[in-house]
Amino acid sequence: LCGLLHDVGKMRVQSDVLNKPGSLNDKEMNMMRAHTIHGRNLLMASPGIPNSTIDVAYSHHEKMDGTGYPRGLKASGISELAKIIAIVDAYDAMTADRCYSPSMPSTEALKIIFKDRGTHFDDRLALEFIKSVGLYPPGTLVELVNGLIAIVFETNSKYRHLPKVIAVRKQNARLEKNVAIDLSTIEAGRLNKSFLIKRALNDGSFGVFIKDYRELGLVLN
Repeated sequence: LCGLLHDVGKMRVQSDVLNKPGSLNDKEMNMMRAHTIHGRNLLMASPGIPNSTIDVAYSHHEKMDGTGYPRGLKASGISELAKIIAIVDAYDAMTADRCYSPSMPSTEALKIIFKDRGTHFDDRLALEFIKSVGLYPPGTLVELVNGLIAIVFETNSKYRHLPKVIAVRKQNARLEKNVAIDLSTIEAGRLNKSFLIKRALNDGSFGVFIKDYRELGLVLN
């Protein structure tokens, strides 16, 4: 419930500010930051909403070192749920296309969360989040060493760097048929190391959009 409602206050932010493609000026930034206060007020006026959900709407932009908003709380003053949603919200923002910035690969987003743990994000929770998501979460677009472009559809709890993928194209051409590959078989010697993941890609790279494959029935585990 906290995750679903944490940004409800954006309903009260002007659409031209909310959807502005460029940088916000100081006045616009203050309007955007006010979504935390609007969220608290909207939820307080809604019967049956738990206090914890109201608190998260109000506090999910607070930071461990006190540089967040709207109250500049430090670590001890921020609830556990608000700390969790702060991490998830940041990851979601970084890995999705927004009007003001393109998406980044999940690996880059995780690096930023790792770097900012203890200052922006709770150290323990940030490490738990990174561990939970893994290097290549389902829905990640990757390039293999051999040039294949593939979509991760299932993680491997034992070999985090060797998920199950569906190869959909080579760099310069689509494959005649999509091929499911279990990269963990590299460890058993049944698949050569040219199938190792070279890098994570932005969604849309090489003309491959995850949503198109989900609409075709791809299930991400």
